[in-house]
Amino acid sequence: MARERRFGSVSMELPDAIGGYVLEDAEALGRGAMGMVLKAKHENQSKIAAIKIRPITANDNPGMIERIERDAQALTKLHHQNVLQCFDAGKEGDYLFLALEFIEGDTLAELIEREGGKLEEKRALEILYDCAMGLVAVESAEFVHRDIKPRSIFIADTGEAKLSDISLGIRFEDAEAAHKPGSIGGAAAFISPEQAQGGIRLDIRSDIYTLGAAAYSMLSGTAPFSNDNSEELSDMIVNTEPTALESLNSGVSDKVLNIIKKAMHKNPDKRYQHAEEFAIAIEEAMYGQSRPVTKKLTKPKGNIKTREDDVPEPSLPKPLLVFGILAILLAIIYLIVNN
Repeated sequence: MARERRFGSVSMELPDAIGGYVLEDAEALGRGAMGMVLKAKHENQSKIAAIKIRPITANDNPGMIERIERDAQALTKLHHQNVLQCFDAGKEGDYLFLALEFIEGDTLAELIEREGGKLEEKRALEILYDCAMGLVAVESAEFVHRDIKPRSIFIADTGEAKLSDISLGIRFEDAEAAHKPGSIGGAAAFISPEQAQGGIRLDIRSDIYTLGAAAYSMLSGTAPFSNDNSEELSDMIVNTEPTALESLNSGVSDKVLNIIKKAMHKNPDKRYQHAEEFAIAIEEAMYGQSRPVTKKLTKPKGNIKTREDDVPEPSLPKPLLVFGILAILLAIIYLIVNN
């Protein structure tokens, strides 16, 4: 049985239950590309979930629906404390659904607003590090998030940050921008130059840019770019540098400024090349070079230098080395004299 669900002025006919979850309220928690988000409870368990649900329409491409189903199932296998967990996913009747972890807390956008527009550097780094670690898991699962922004980052009541809203139907192997040049996907002010250009194969470096843009917002109180005209906004993202962060917040350290500048470089080849490399740089800014690499980090794929690579090979202490050389020289002199 279906009934009307609302989010603001938007309404949608949705079933009372799907995937074993009973949808609880007529008023939705939110609305996005995957339809509406509603709080739900499992029929046979006490598990509370946030259900993303979307009707399948005649205009939907069957191939895209299949890819969404495939990626939704893959998403249920992605388990990380800094990624909103997906309990279940699939197609039921004329609807696609995701059953996601329900957490009490705020989005990063709400936290920034509550804190007066800017976060202290220490708190911003904690959130950024959590998100970078979540991005390590996203990269390992061969997803491209494509939609990192302050409203897709959740801050649990524990203070831990979690990535949400991972785009479905778009993996590394088919990750050409899912929009045409001139159109904007994701939260427009935070997309990468590659997304703004359109038609370019996206990889984790695009997500690194958008997470850097979210960090810029945390510390500046504003999005990197702003323009009501989508074409002009795209041009700004591709060709213009954002207002210098240090001019908007003089309290940001040079180390953090450099991290964000590198993450947001226009050229993907000059950004951090892997999420783990980004996380290591953030951790160094938080704790300094003397702190060992956290056990949560695994050796990155590819030729990425980590602090472990900087550890020199064991060598003899200098005094012992000098003594050894002198002993060898004396032995040679003794042999020469006695011969």
